Amino acid sequence: MAAASAIVNELKCAARARLILRWATISRHTKYSEHVSKEIDTRVQENLKDLAYIAWGNPAGKMACVSAGAVPVLVRLLSSSKGDEAEHATRTLCNIVAGYDEGKAACVSGGAVPALVSLLSSSKGAEAEKAARALRSIAAGDAACKAACVSGGAVPALVSLLSSSKGAEAERAAGALCNIAAGDAACKAACVKACAVPALVSLLSSCEAVFAKKYAQRFLTDIAKHSPEYEQLVINAGFNPV
Repeated sequence: MAAASAIVNELKCAARARLILRWATISRHTKYSEHVSKEIDTRVQENLKDLAYIAWGNPAGKMACVSAGAVPVLVRLLSSSKGDEAEHATRTLCNIVAGYDEGKAACVSGGAVPALVSLLSSSKGAEAEKAARALRSIAAGDAACKAACVSGGAVPALVSLLSSSKGAEAERAAGALCNIAAGDAACKAACVKACAVPALVSLLSSCEAVFAKKYAQRFLTDIAKHSPEYEQLVINAGFNPV
């Protein structure tokens, strides 16, 4: 889609314009910088909404976003933004990776995982929920995607989100951990080391979100099947995997 390329190019131009404005501010050429900066911010958010729409539920749209180079642009925005802009950038990534393996691979190779983990660790509410949702989708990919989540520090960040959140945030975090733990022994070990087992057992009694509980139960059951040691760990934490 030509629309995706046009939007990505405009986002790249906005990034360059912000650098120029930063230079102007440092150089005390600030007469119009504040006004222009607000206009750029508004346009960036509009572009992100349009890009998210293109990638929503449409394989051709997802492919167009990836081919246009959207992922590295979105990762840069995640690394430098907060608030609505970060939320919109994360939502767009969510739409790109949902049900699209090439999108997951592009996010892994483009450095999206550490950017999402950083956002997850420093944000609450909608930003954190979208970041956990994106990580859940990425972790639903192949072994390389799960390993990238582990090496990118997603597991302790997700466990921390479980301990301080309810509702949608807890559901996305539990889903992401469930998908990561479905990987190899190293993925399971990372989850156990980060104390995901007691956190998810606690979630079962403290959270009313139905899907959060389902993810927690699936995680604990799968972990218990891995080895007698892990089974005993799950039982000691207060969950019967039988």
